[in-house]
Amino acid sequence: MGRGQPRPEGRRCCHSCRSTGHRPRREHRPGRCRASPASAGRSNRRGLVMGRPTKLTLELQDQLCRHLEAGHFLSAAAALCGVGDSTVRRWMAQGEEDDAPAEFRAFREAVTRARARAADVLVAAAFADAVGGVLVREAERPDGTRERAWSQPNGRIALDLLARMFPDEWRPVKAVEVSGPQGGPVSLSPNQGVIENIISRIAAAKARRQEQSLLDLKGTESVGGCVSAAQLRQAT
Repeated sequence: MGRGQPRPEGRRCCHSCRSTGHRPRREHRPGRCRASPASAGRSNRRGLVMGRPTKLTLELQDQLCRHLEAGHFLSAAAALCGVGDSTVRRWMAQGEEDDAPAEFRAFREAVTRARARAADVLVAAAFADAVGGVLVREAERPDGTRERAWSQPNGRIALDLLARMFPDEWRPVKAVEVSGPQGGPVSLSPNQGVIENIISRIAAAKARRQEQSLLDLKGTESVGGCVSAAQLRQAT
């Protein structure tokens, strides 16, 4: 279409629509044309058009945190809330970014606190089992007195806690058993090639020492020193 020529009618569906190639319409219908504000996606703070809306809501966040505090793993808690494990982990990763939106940052902090509270309860239970002294039974005797029983210290749990808290000092040392082919004994027969290699290396080192000793003695004679017979025998 050249300059100055009239624009053909029917190229736009309405005045607010900037796209071309549509069929002519008598009136503008919001939501029907591509450039209509009613059909545009939501925009974020930067003005970029976002994709489909997120499933993250405050109700889902509270429900997920309750399951985490009850001791469920993250995958099980996500399944109980009707979302995928990968979706929850993606929200967690988005909340870790420096320019993360407020809802994702709050979600990550809430999930982290919920898991920490669950860990605190479990550690307290393990510590109480290791130390002992927890009232486990209480009954009243026929004479009116009361009978109480407390739990005994659990050394195995105590050592396990120490190994996890201080692995460098309390990590258990496990013996490693070495066996031969098909679980049989290990063959200790000498390897002739290895023995010959060791002997040749020892002989070469001895020859180098003798050569260095002779060079030192010759240097002493050139200076005018006196070499004893014991030194000559040691050099050879």
